[in-house]
Amino acid sequence: MFTSRRCRPRALEQQLSVATFFWWQVIGWVADLADYAERVGTRLRLLIAD
Repeated sequence: MFTSRRCRPRALEQQLSVATFFWWQVIGWVADLADYAERVGTRLRLLIAD
């Protein structure tokens, strides 16, 4: 889902400032980190349930 959102600014990179593009990448990294944390939480919950 978020991957398709990342493609749009790459096409507009020439029009956007460098700072805007950098912040878009940071937002992507934070979203990836949140996904990993959710996976770890799910695994921990399954481990505790046993």
